[in-house]
Amino acid sequence: MDPQELKISLSYRSEYISDRASVIERETGKMAMWDVLSNLWESKDNPDGIVNLGMAQNWLLRDSVSQRIRDSFDPPSSALTYTEGTTGSKRLKDAMSRFITHHFFPFKQVLPEHVSVTNGTTSALEHVSWALADPGEYFLVGQPYYMNFVPNLTWRFGARLLTVPFEKDDDRFSEVAVERYQQALDNAKGQGKKVAGIILCHPHNPLGRCYPRKVLIGLMKVAQEHRVHLISDEVYALSTWENTVDKECTPADFHSLLSIDPKGIIDSHRVHVVWGMSKDFAAKGLRIGALISQYNSHLHNSLVEAGIFTMISSFSDHIAVNLLEDEEWLQWYLPEHQRRLSQNYAKIARWAQNHGINYAKGANAGLFMFADLGTKYRETHDVSPTQNITQLVQGALKEHKVYVSSGDDFGCEKPGWFRIVFCVPDYCLFEGLGRIIEALH
Repeated sequence: MDPQELKISLSYRSEYISDRASVIERETGKMAMWDVLSNLWESKDNPDGIVNLGMAQNWLLRDSVSQRIRDSFDPPSSALTYTEGTTGSKRLKDAMSRFITHHFFPFKQVLPEHVSVTNGTTSALEHVSWALADPGEYFLVGQPYYMNFVPNLTWRFGARLLTVPFEKDDDRFSEVAVERYQQALDNAKGQGKKVAGIILCHPHNPLGRCYPRKVLIGLMKVAQEHRVHLISDEVYALSTWENTVDKECTPADFHSLLSIDPKGIIDSHRVHVVWGMSKDFAAKGLRIGALISQYNSHLHNSLVEAGIFTMISSFSDHIAVNLLEDEEWLQWYLPEHQRRLSQNYAKIARWAQNHGINYAKGANAGLFMFADLGTKYRETHDVSPTQNITQLVQGALKEHKVYVSSGDDFGCEKPGWFRIVFCVPDYCLFEGLGRIIEALH
């Protein structure tokens, strides 16, 4: 199958703003997430609100992280200045490089000069877009893909996306995936489309699985053959956990792209990793992301001036340093974080099994489950072949005031699939799951 270009129509225009701003204005209007955040359900304070199981925020240890921040928050007066530059303080780069070296098991020690810090992984990915691709060039993303790859990589700097389709029975985490990317690159070349890089979400969002080491090596070889960059978004790197429910599956453990020696496989300057503290540290609001590239100093140099647009707050810098340097606290926090994710996955997996809902089995990473709500909806509703099952389920969920993310937003080839976030407090999780069942019936 040929790769499919994701196109954003310019048919919507405004005399008040530029064409590209008009497109983004229209796309923003589709994002139900922002409406949800302004009307969140609370059993006492807002019982008529919307239960949010759609945004991948991690609530499970938020109180512990907040308390740890308060215990050590004593920023210096220099925090009110630009401090030491646009891509993170020396101390933060040192702390982050040591943290990544310790937890990601890189083949080569990560040094401070290998790290550029940004205000969130969104900004790190946008830097990837403009720094590694010229306008009109393409990045390959496999279906389904992380939904925000579209705005992060395409909206502002003119890069484009080509989706890599898979056959019905393809295992996206097997060596078949390598073949599909190879085919997509060959087809793009035949169509005269210049590809700048392959983007992986590893661990995967929304499927919650990791690419095996041999598949990563295969993709490195493909990237080298076509002389393109390979970028691994590893924002869920430490949000991996034991799957105690899906016994029939043996998911691959997480191996960072940094852990593989590129010698003899790929030009080392083509290998890049994105990471941040939003998921692994339950701290989306902290806005800490990083672009790690160990062999491409030109990339980091290009970000120094451009980094003025993506600088992190000096206070966030101070907080991140305190968290990353506290080895004693990390020895408790990271295993507890993973233990609780495992527990909550077991809760939602048993819920799905008890209600006869099919889901993507074998997950061992991330904050969510990918589930087929459409098939369950069909069991109790007369749905014609011409009706859009995804839209029907979305309408029912909206009526019952529960928000989950549609598979359409992830470019899922199969209709009726939705991503359900499970890392919320139990009272919220069970309220939301109950509303989903009501909506399906």
